[in-house]
Amino acid sequence: MGAEIKLKRERLAEYRQLSGMTTQQKLGDAMGMERSTLSRTLNGFIDPGEKLIAGLVRAFVGTTVLDVSPARLELAAEMVGLSADELRIGVLFTNLFDLVGVGIEDVAA
Repeated sequence: MGAEIKLKRERLAEYRQLSGMTTQQKLGDAMGMERSTLSRTLNGFIDPGEKLIAGLVRAFVGTTVLDVSPARLELAAEMVGLSADELRIGVLFTNLFDLVGVGIEDVAA
Protein backbone atom coordinates (compact mmCIF):
# COMPACT_ATOMS: atom_id res chain seq x y z
CA MET A 1 0.00 0.00 0.00
CA GLY A 2 1.13 3.54 -0.65
CA ALA A 3 -0.08 6.99 0.26
CA GLU A 4 -1.28 9.49 -2.30
CA ILE A 5 -1.28 13.19 -1.44
CA LYS A 6 -4.16 15.22 -2.84
CA LEU A 7 -4.15 19.00 -2.73
CA LYS A 8 -7.53 20.51 -1.91
CA ARG A 9 -7.27 23.41 -4.34
CA GLU A 10 -10.54 25.12 -3.38
CA ARG A 11 -9.56 25.11 0.30
CA LEU A 12 -6.10 26.43 -0.55
CA ALA A 13 -7.74 29.29 -2.44
CA GLU A 14 -9.73 30.16 0.71
CA TYR A 15 -6.57 30.02 2.87
CA ARG A 16 -4.72 32.23 0.38
CA GLN A 17 -7.50 34.84 0.46
CA LEU A 18 -7.56 34.85 4.26
CA SER A 19 -3.81 35.29 4.51
CA GLY A 20 -3.43 37.83 1.70
CA MET A 21 -1.35 35.53 -0.51
CA THR A 22 -3.50 36.24 -3.53
CA THR A 23 -0.86 35.63 -6.20
CA GLN A 24 1.15 32.51 -6.94
CA GLN A 25 4.29 34.61 -6.58
CA LYS A 26 3.37 35.64 -3.02
CA LEU A 27 2.46 32.09 -2.06
CA GLY A 28 5.57 30.66 -3.71
CA ASP A 29 7.79 33.17 -1.91
CA ALA A 30 6.17 32.31 1.44
CA MET A 31 6.56 28.58 0.73
CA GLY A 32 10.17 28.86 -0.43
CA MET A 33 9.13 27.45 -3.81
CA GLU A 34 9.62 28.76 -7.33
CA ARG A 35 6.42 30.22 -8.73
CA SER A 36 6.70 28.03 -11.83
CA THR A 37 6.96 24.85 -9.74
CA LEU A 38 4.02 25.95 -7.60
CA SER A 39 2.00 26.72 -10.74
CA ARG A 40 2.70 23.28 -12.22
CA THR A 41 1.69 21.67 -8.92
CA LEU A 42 -1.51 23.70 -8.59
CA ASN A 43 -2.43 22.88 -12.18
CA GLY A 44 -1.90 19.13 -11.69
CA PHE A 45 1.25 18.71 -13.81
CA ILE A 46 3.36 17.82 -10.76
CA ASP A 47 2.03 15.57 -8.01
CA PRO A 48 2.00 17.24 -4.59
CA GLY A 49 4.51 15.78 -2.20
CA GLU A 50 6.52 16.38 0.93
CA LYS A 51 8.01 19.64 -0.39
CA LEU A 52 4.53 21.03 -0.95
CA ILE A 53 3.43 20.09 2.57
CA ALA A 54 6.58 21.61 4.08
CA GLY A 55 6.03 24.75 2.01
CA LEU A 56 2.41 25.07 3.10
CA VAL A 57 3.47 24.81 6.73
CA ARG A 58 6.18 27.42 6.14
CA ALA A 59 3.71 29.73 4.39
CA PHE A 60 0.79 29.52 6.77
CA VAL A 61 2.30 28.98 10.23
CA GLY A 62 2.17 32.30 12.02
CA THR A 63 -0.87 33.45 10.07
CA THR A 64 -4.41 33.43 11.40
CA VAL A 65 -5.13 30.62 8.94
CA LEU A 66 -3.20 27.91 10.80
CA ASP A 67 -2.68 29.46 14.20
CA VAL A 68 -4.91 29.94 17.21
CA SER A 69 -4.54 32.93 19.51
CA PRO A 70 -2.21 32.19 22.44
CA ALA A 71 -4.91 32.88 25.04
CA ARG A 72 -7.38 30.49 23.40
CA LEU A 73 -4.64 27.90 22.95
CA GLU A 74 -3.64 28.03 26.63
CA LEU A 75 -7.24 27.71 27.76
CA ALA A 76 -7.97 24.82 25.40
CA ALA A 77 -4.73 23.05 26.36
CA GLU A 78 -5.60 23.32 30.04
CA MET A 79 -9.07 21.92 29.37
CA VAL A 80 -7.75 18.80 27.61
CA GLY A 81 -4.67 18.26 29.76
CA LEU A 82 -2.03 19.00 27.12
CA SER A 83 0.75 21.53 26.95
CA ALA A 84 0.15 24.52 24.68
CA ASP A 85 2.89 23.25 22.34
CA GLU A 86 1.28 19.81 22.07
CA LEU A 87 -2.08 21.34 21.27
CA ARG A 88 -0.53 23.83 18.81
CA ILE A 89 0.98 20.91 16.88
CA GLY A 90 -2.40 19.17 16.85
CA VAL A 91 -4.14 22.30 15.56
CA LEU A 92 -1.47 22.75 12.90
CA PHE A 93 -1.87 19.19 11.62
CA THR A 94 -5.67 19.39 11.70
CA ASN A 95 -5.61 22.55 9.61
CA LEU A 96 -2.93 21.16 7.31
CA PHE A 97 -5.02 18.08 6.60
CA ASP A 98 -7.83 20.48 5.77
CA LEU A 99 -5.59 21.62 2.88
CA VAL A 100 -3.95 18.35 1.88
CA GLY A 101 -5.68 15.00 2.03
CA VAL A 102 -3.72 11.78 2.19
CA GLY A 103 -5.38 8.71 0.73
CA ILE A 104 -4.15 5.16 0.94
CA GLU A 105 -4.33 3.08 -2.19
CA ASP A 106 -3.10 -0.32 -3.27
CA VAL A 107 0.23 -0.18 -5.05
CA ALA A 108 1.47 -3.22 -6.97
CA ALA A 109 4.69 -4.56 -5.51
